Amino acid sequence: ILHKFRAYFEMGVKSCWFIDPNLKEIRVYTSNRNKRTFLEASEVEDLILNIKIPLNKLFGKKQHRNSVFLLPRKEGQ
Repeated sequence: ILHKFRAYFEMGVKSCWFIDPNLKEIRVYTSNRNKRTFLEASEVEDLILNIKIPLNKLFGKKQHRNSVFLLPRKEGQ
């Protein structure tokens, strides 16, 4: 998946999220080498998207096993 992020960044995407519902963890990448990791008890913050979301609201009680979501964002979107 990280190789896809590399391609997204080369196309102008400014922020990608790697979401692991099994670990209740989100990693927000703003480049190939720059990431921030957020765990269940924290709040995910994406400075590019200018959003903050408590992780417990994202994961809640229902879990989707073996799911990975990609949220690419291009500049100007």
